[in-house]
Amino acid sequence: MPMNYRLVSTFPPSRCGIGGYADQVAHAAELLTGEVRSFRVAALLGDDEDPLSYEHNPVDMTIYKNRSWNSGISTIVGRAQEMEDPTVALVEFEYGLGHKDNYLKMLRAFRDAGITTLTDIHTILQEPDDYQRETLQGIAENSDGLIVHTDRGMDVLKSKTYGINELKLKHISHGVRLCTSKFDRLDIKRKYGWENKRVAMMLGLRSPDKGIQYGIRAQAKFVKESLSKSQRKDMLLVIEGGCHLEFIKYEGGKGYREYEHMLQTELSNSGLRYATLSNSEHFPDDIKSRPVRDLFKLDFDKLDILLIDKFLNEEQLMWMYTASNVIMMPYLNLQQAVSGILSDTIGSGRVALATKFDHACEDLNSHDNPNVPYGEGLWGPGEPQARGYLMDSGEAYVDQAAWALDHLFIEGNGDGDRRGQKRRLQLERNAFQHGYARRWPTVVWQMVDHAQNIYLDKTIMTGRGHVFKREKESGLTKPKMIS
Repeated sequence: MPMNYRLVSTFPPSRCGIGGYADQVAHAAELLTGEVRSFRVAALLGDDEDPLSYEHNPVDMTIYKNRSWNSGISTIVGRAQEMEDPTVALVEFEYGLGHKDNYLKMLRAFRDAGITTLTDIHTILQEPDDYQRETLQGIAENSDGLIVHTDRGMDVLKSKTYGINELKLKHISHGVRLCTSKFDRLDIKRKYGWENKRVAMMLGLRSPDKGIQYGIRAQAKFVKESLSKSQRKDMLLVIEGGCHLEFIKYEGGKGYREYEHMLQTELSNSGLRYATLSNSEHFPDDIKSRPVRDLFKLDFDKLDILLIDKFLNEEQLMWMYTASNVIMMPYLNLQQAVSGILSDTIGSGRVALATKFDHACEDLNSHDNPNVPYGEGLWGPGEPQARGYLMDSGEAYVDQAAWALDHLFIEGNGDGDRRGQKRRLQLERNAFQHGYARRWPTVVWQMVDHAQNIYLDKTIMTGRGHVFKREKESGLTKPKMIS
């Protein structure tokens, strides 16, 4: 049955992970012409964002997330009632996108208007405070279903902590972009001037919980302990991404300034050679015409770290994944249920060196039991079907990631352990094969199919005859069952 879909979320050009996620959902939904009659987006805006920037895309209305949502809710309900086909609302939820009261007001209005509503949960805290717990409980009560991206998240929501009915929950994995079919790694490396280099990267929005300082320390330890002077020029760490605008503005920018000072101190104390491309410098939209090294006059043989302090567009970001050998994710928030960076790493067929946040433990783990990698220590080197390496967070990441870089880039240790390029390529194949089954069109089809099933459960009427209630004791006995 074709249905109309209304997505409520941040959306590009807003720069945040959920906006990127929503963009992929919208693109994939356009392919489902038999199931999706129309797909429109109500974009959640920051106070200083311009609604006019959303022309020529699925966004047909905007809601300022820090103000009253009343007019936006009324518009969505009104447009749904004008449609001949039923409407499904897909609501992206993350703490900080809007106050609990606004979300609950919206969900109740959708319920009263007969709009089938699925809420997509991006953060599930294992030890929530009262506000956080009551927020998710209220969202569950007023939604027809919750989309959850990890098994561990499902278990937490069903537990006594939240007590949410299992029938409300649906596990649908995070979608994956396949990034290697369009670009060739060696070709992209040549354009950057990295053709002879092993490239490790840390990608995405920078914030304190990304643990970037531990990635810098791991790179420094690997360079100093494992590489000769001549090999050092062939190893590069690239840190890409600006800071989230909300973080920059929070409390007048005090936390942002402290964070930037910490990172600069970390770089200076690392003993590594580094350069920064600032946000004011134009990053090329077409690297076919002129290599990046010539454009910025950088001698990468004399650099250990390149910090790209700016937001790259989607194609530029795909170049980064393609050019990389390893993606480092030293994240400190181990309750992170969703990571677009991890999903794109898998879709690129690249090796992740990630801390044990929930999404990584399930996606990089080759076992059916997702609890296996949660123990202390490094996980993955001895696992033939691993899709990356899982590590402890904080200072432990430094030693474990440095060892992993040695394990993946250095040949000929003679310790009998499969290592170096063969091991790295095996991990890349495992990751890409896993990601292939989780392409965005497949994942969004699961969302649409789930929405249709919920709608049918709500609307299909059972028989209209009398319901038999027991009025006499039955003489029937329960037959023997096969155990």
